[in-house]
Amino acid sequence: MAQCPVVTVPEARRTGGGWDGAHTDEVQLGFDAHAPAEAPADFAFRAAQERGVPLRVVHAWALPPASPSVWMLTVLEEDRAMWEDQESQVVSDALRPWRERYPEVTVVPDVILLNPAEALVRASERAGLLVIGRRAATRPTELRLGPVAHPVLHHAHCPVAVVPHPAL
Repeated sequence: MAQCPVVTVPEARRTGGGWDGAHTDEVQLGFDAHAPAEAPADFAFRAAQERGVPLRVVHAWALPPASPSVWMLTVLEEDRAMWEDQESQVVSDALRPWRERYPEVTVVPDVILLNPAEALVRASERAGLLVIGRRAATRPTELRLGPVAHPVLHHAHCPVAVVPHPAL
C-alpha cells in the first residue's frame, strides 16, 4: 500500500546464508515494453547509474494469439524468430527516452519467451537488485499485489524494489 518505492530483501540475503557468488552488481528491471511505466524505469536507471553497473531490462513475452495453439508442441522456428525480433524492436523503441536521459548507463535488453513472473524470478538469480512496478491503488479493492509482483516477492533471489506507478 506504500506510495513510495519499497525494497524487500530475501531472508537468505539478510542472514548471510544463500550467498554463493552467483549474484552480480547488475540492476535488473522488469519491463513491459507495450506499456512502459515511468517510475520503475527511472528508479532502475538511477540505481544502475549510481552504482556504475549495467542495467538488464527483462521483457517477457508470449506467442501472439495468431500463432498455433499453445497446446501444439511446435511452432515454426522462422515464426518464433520473427515474433522475437518484433518484441526486441518494441523494447528498443520503448527504452529510447531512458537511454537518452541516462546515456552513461549500459543497457542490456533481455527479451524472454516466458511468463513474466517466472522470467523475473529466474533473472533474479544473477542480480544485485531487481526493480518491478506496481500499479498504485486508487480503490480499496485494488490493494492486493498483482500476478507478477506477488510471486516475484515470494521467490526472488535478490533484493526487490517495488515501485508504485499510476495505472496505465
